[in-house]
Parts: sequence; structure tokens; C-alpha cells
Amino acid sequence: MVLVDNTAPDTQITAGPIGTIADPTATFTFTGTDNLTPVGSLVFAWRLDGGAWSAYSASTTVTLTNLTQGPHTFDVKARDLAGNEDASPATRSFTVSFTPAITGLSPTSGRIGTPVTITGFAFGYAPVTVAFNGTPAVIQTRTATSITTTAPPGMTSGLVIVTTPYQSVVKVADVSKQARRVSKCAGRTASPARGARGAWWSSRR
Repeated sequence: MVLVDNTAPDTQITAGPIGTIADPTATFTFTGTDNLTPVGSLVFAWRLDGGAWSAYSASTTVTLTNLTQGPHTFDVKARDLAGNEDASPATRSFTVSFTPAITGLSPTSGRIGTPVTITGFAFGYAPVTVAFNGTPAVIQTRTATSITTTAPPGMTSGLVIVTTPYQSVVKVADVSKQARRVSKCAGRTASPARGARGAWWSSRR
């Protein structure tokens, strides 16, 4: 009896970036299932952004390097021992962004010398500087999503600015009148005007 296999395998991406990442390198892991071919005997081809497919291989992991800023799409498909290819490749979309963003400050006010933690995005690319309303601060620790520093001598109430090789995180618009009023009338403390463009920090002398 001759068994004819016309059933294509199914491909799944099991690990890899999704959403926005601040890294020019991305690693994807994938697998597949088939009605006759064992998983270990499947081979895979992949492509990036609709480009040419790679050669088929038994590898179930690929690392992409030198990714540019912007949206990307990774596709991968399996082929079984009978030569059937998955006609509906597994797909994962993600975005690479090196543009920094400030999402939080802790605390949001304090005296000179107060330890401050800045949380955000894309702080991992040196050189990085921090300034409190134009006064440079010394960075104690830094990761891709967090910076610790202290409120520097000579600082005044104003914007916290983080600068990386790609952009300065600085608020373009003025802080709200309410924030200004709180700063003037309540011991010069103010809520941060948080967001992708910057944050407000208030000194207490």
C-alpha cells in the first residue's frame, strides 16, 4: 500500500518580541506539527518584512541583528518529509524604537541630594545624561528601563530631561497652570507632567 501525504504542517512561533522593543536584536523560537512527520524531522524557512525566504533548515531558533527603527514582520513556515510546505506561515509583528520615554519619577519632589528613580524606555544606549531643569545630575545606575540619580546642587523646579544618542526626552509644551499653581502655593511641590515627552520635578529648599 502506498501512503500519499498531501497534508501540510502547521507552524507556531513559541517565543520572540511582540509590541515595541528598544533593541536592534531579536530572537525568535518556533516549532510545528504534522500529521505524519515527527516534529524533530520538520524543517523551517523564515523571512523578515516580506523579503526572500531563507533556506530550509532544522534550526528552530533565529536571531535577527541590526534591525532598523520602525515596524517589522517576521514570518516562518515548516516543511514536512513529503515536501509539503505550510501555506499559512506563522507571523509576528513588532516595532523597534530607540527613542527614549519617561513614564515615571519617584519621588516627584524633594531637596537637593534626594535620590530619584526615573522609569521609562530606551535608556540603554550610551552616552546618557540626566538634567533637572538644565542642571546636570550624576547617574548612579542605569538599565534600559530605569535610571537612578540624585537631585543635583543648584537645581531648581522644572523639567527632568534624559538625553540619549537618539533623542532628548523633554516636554515640548508648558506644564499645566494647575501644576504651576500647586508649585507656587503648596511649598513648591508639583505633580509630574508625565508622558512620552518629559516630566516635571519640583525642588524643596
